[in-house]
Amino acid sequence: SITEIPDRMFKNCSSLASLSVIDDDMSNITSIGAYAFYNTAFEVISITKNQNAIGDYAFAESAHLREVTINVNNISAYMFYNFGELEYIDFRKMTKTPGVKSMRYMFNNCSKLKSLDLTNLDTSIITNIQQAFYGCAELERIYIDGDLINATTDTNAFTGCVKLQGGQGTKFSAADAGRIYAKVDKSKITEGKEYVEYGNERKGYL
Repeated sequence: SITEIPDRMFKNCSSLASLSVIDDDMSNITSIGAYAFYNTAFEVISITKNQNAIGDYAFAESAHLREVTINVNNISAYMFYNFGELEYIDFRKMTKTPGVKSMRYMFNNCSKLKSLDLTNLDTSIITNIQQAFYGCAELERIYIDGDLINATTDTNAFTGCVKLQGGQGTKFSAADAGRIYAKVDKSKITEGKEYVEYGNERKGYL
């Protein structure tokens, strides 16, 4: 039986919208290679079998994809790159992911995505958030357990996230689109006034 989908197997099959191994049985597949479904026409992908690895660009440029349900041990750079129609990603079945170090371009230009639950990420070892959320114009909330301020590469991480605000009300500012606000928001915004917990400035977008 098939246990993996190799690198570039269906790359640029731009009319491919259905595949029996995806639609009917993912039970034996444990890894999906880089670019495996790059630029295909799938609208919904549901992978409930725990995947050991999904390669970079595995589903990138899938312009028709609206919904993703996925259960993985690892997620990768460019994984959801340029998903212009994507409205929903379900990571609730995802196991804790200690191996993710790069979020580079991960959700870049997911322009219809409204919220993200990334609570299973180990944020302490993430070093790259370059354009991770760039162009997510409808994104309002990112749920995450820790800060991303340790990332040494952060260019345009939040650029274009005009509706994004932290859990306590800190709103996105185009002047601060990098890691400086890539932290859990603990500044309470109430009636135009700001109340900072613990006596420290803790404004953030998370």
